[in-house]
Amino acid sequence: MPAYATCLGFAYDSPTVDFPVRMGPGTTFDTAPYKIAKGTGNLEVLEVQPDSQNTASDMGRVYNWFKLKFPNGQIGWMRGHVIGISGDFSAFGYGTVPALVHEYTLTRNLVTATAAAAEATAAAATANVAAGEAIAAAGEAVAAAGEAIAAASEATAAAAQATAAANPMAQAAAAAQQPQAAQPEKKTDNSAKEAEKQAAVQAAASGQQVAASGTAPVLTGTWQPIRPAHPAKAKIKVSSAAKGRNDGTTVGTTVLTTIPRDTVVPVIGVKQENQGQKLRWLQVSFGGQNVWVREDFTTIEGDGETHGLQWDLYPAPMGDKRWWIRGVNRDPNKDTTIWDHSGWDLGAAVGEPVLCGPAGGVVAKVFDCPKCTPDKPSVTDHGLNVGDPSLFTDEGWGYGYGNYVIITYSNDKLPPSTKNFLAANGFPGGAFHVMYAHLQRRTVEAGQILTPNQQIGANGNSGNSEGPHVHLECRADFSDKFTRWGAIEKGFFDPVVLFQR
Repeated sequence: MPAYATCLGFAYDSPTVDFPVRMGPGTTFDTAPYKIAKGTGNLEVLEVQPDSQNTASDMGRVYNWFKLKFPNGQIGWMRGHVIGISGDFSAFGYGTVPALVHEYTLTRNLVTATAAAAEATAAAATANVAAGEAIAAAGEAVAAAGEAIAAASEATAAAAQATAAANPMAQAAAAAQQPQAAQPEKKTDNSAKEAEKQAAVQAAASGQQVAASGTAPVLTGTWQPIRPAHPAKAKIKVSSAAKGRNDGTTVGTTVLTTIPRDTVVPVIGVKQENQGQKLRWLQVSFGGQNVWVREDFTTIEGDGETHGLQWDLYPAPMGDKRWWIRGVNRDPNKDTTIWDHSGWDLGAAVGEPVLCGPAGGVVAKVFDCPKCTPDKPSVTDHGLNVGDPSLFTDEGWGYGYGNYVIITYSNDKLPPSTKNFLAANGFPGGAFHVMYAHLQRRTVEAGQILTPNQQIGANGNSGNSEGPHVHLECRADFSDKFTRWGAIEKGFFDPVVLFQR
């Protein structure tokens, strides 16, 4: 069974909430272009190694490093002094750990770990031998089947020849089976149908009722979401460290407990992050106490309008198996210690369906990345580094976006709260054009009119990406007639104004 760890952070009060990931077991290895938030759980442990430079703590103990698989599918190393473990860690020399504790408080038995590794290696070798024998047996069976098929084909041909010789009618039938000369293809004038299709696309984009011949009627009219009957609850999307009480000026930094993924908890209050940052914290009730969790680790269910949480937003474009990776990082609240980022990254397994909004929309543009091959979709598969500036000027990589689809949501298809936001921010009556990037593949065509929640593609790892996810980016415009992505950069907004996390 896999063993899982949690990023607990430092064991003392510290303002540090995000921790670096290295490409190997020591600080001499390169830092990964992402960090792991304090409280992130479900980190699969792949390996444990002592520090490559034998770096030790103040107590003289050499640090251990954990090779981890993160929820976004990426793999990297974190030092054990910020890692917590519990459960059966016998394979790594810790035995069974009954409760979640920092790794550095435990004694690691290297003899036990080595023995467990040897057993695993022996088991793998045995499995490989068995697999080899099975493959050989399968090969023999396939060969025998091939010989039988060949013999049957010869017998069938002989019987056909005998029948034809004895029966003139059979000869005629056999002649009828011979390949015929290719006939000139009949060309059909599709100009009328194409014009009808384009008219339908344009009309749908402006909200008119359309029913093209041979197609289902297009859904039109202003979309009206149904207000939830129950108060707001937060569903935890990443196992999250729950922090101390609010003293009126700051969210406490003491970790009180960890709320497991998919737990649904009542929302009591909302507070802006410390020092005026853009993220908010939700006060929730869990385990008999009121604690705080960061907003981006949750998705809201129910009516939270009294807390400033909109209830009418579009659902996230992938189902409940998704996970949160990161959000927007650009001025005016940019964190200069990490990359700029102009959207949301939502992780999921490769192939997970990606859906359009609940009111439908129009496919404004599709792009199939020429350099993103099925076996090597990512820049890292080609020996390039994620974030290489050359990628963002290379159309072959989709300017970094890989395979993508852009959907236009006209104003009549938007949630009421989103319409109000656009009106208050310089785009009254405007539309949103939304990019879904890094797809494995698309399932729609440019100009296609979409039904509510229709699949538009599959989650992937194409372009400037190092793990399967969808990059979600939103730009507003006065017109619902899409022109060019770069032309509407001034309409950029955080997806939080349109989507639930």
